[in-house]
Amino acid sequence: MLTRAGVVVRDQTVLLRGVNDDARVMKKLMQELLRIRVVPYDLFLCERVEGILHFCTTVREGRRIMENSRAIPPVWRFPGPLPTSPAA
Repeated sequence: MLTRAGVVVRDQTVLLRGVNDDARVMKKLMQELLRIRVVPYDLFLCERVEGILHFCTTVREGRRIMENSRAIPPVWRFPGPLPTSPAA
């Protein structure tokens, strides 16, 4: 395993409506990541592209989830909306 070799493994999570857009789900995800020695690092918003719009959340929803999940460690940083495509 990478962590046993001293490699720092970081997680980048995409916030998806109906999948992980709940503070309890995010809390569990963070706990499990830390349990396996993976550092929660970034939370991204889903790209607004055709075919996956039903998974997209808003910045407001993301911030609400972060505020409501006290178990999210301070190393996690919420960057807000990321201009990942022209449609963002």
